[in-house]
Amino acid sequence: MLEDESQEHEREYRDEEKWEAGRDDDGVQERTYDSNKYVSRPRRVPNGTVPMNILQFHHSFSYDCQRYFNLCVVEPNVVVFASGNILHFLNTATNELWFRRGCTGGGIGHVTKNPTFDHIAVGENGIKPPIIIYKWPSMDIVTILHNGTIKTYCHLAYSVDGLLLVSQGGDPDYTLTLWNWQKSEVALKCKSYNRDVYNVTISPSLPGYLVTSGSGHIKFWKISETFTGLKLKGEIGRFGQTELSDIVGVYIMPDGK
Repeated sequence: MLEDESQEHEREYRDEEKWEAGRDDDGVQERTYDSNKYVSRPRRVPNGTVPMNILQFHHSFSYDCQRYFNLCVVEPNVVVFASGNILHFLNTATNELWFRRGCTGGGIGHVTKNPTFDHIAVGENGIKPPIIIYKWPSMDIVTILHNGTIKTYCHLAYSVDGLLLVSQGGDPDYTLTLWNWQKSEVALKCKSYNRDVYNVTISPSLPGYLVTSGSGHIKFWKISETFTGLKLKGEIGRFGQTELSDIVGVYIMPDGK
């Protein structure tokens, strides 16, 4: 897809967004979206003669095994993983496999499940890609979050109560964004690091404490509330004389270590 076509598509799905005031079963402000419109479509060059429906999707056999954290458990027997522009849903008990195309056509960055609400968040890739939060298992759209990164989402993570969503953008901006997803608003954002970030881990027991890690670094973050709003302070981790290395997995203990 050409860049101008991707930007055109972004304008299209922004223009299609409509919402009505209301509350869903979880007490979350509910917006009304037609989820069928948030699926990428084929495009034809001007004056093209190839029929739009010349190919029909049948099945995807792919799995991106080189991507970190590309397996999300959405219920005890169902996992979801991304490959290219397609979300794959697999029932591990019955081996049933079904699919959903991404919205932008630029691919899927990361998928995670809300630990409290029956929601899954999908970070798309593309030109100023959105994060789309779906109701599970209906896949109705709960809300769409904009302006979290320029091209790609590397990782998404929820707080243990499910009220805070944190997203990590990739090259070129590496933006760390805290979302008030219930209001579809950015609560706080800043540059995380100047190299690839693989993981965002939120402490389950220490409020406002999270860690990002990735290529040659680990960084510890503290969210604090001030008179002017939320503030985010980050410090690079040091391990004495240990050589720098890529850090993928992080576990935050109750004492903050």
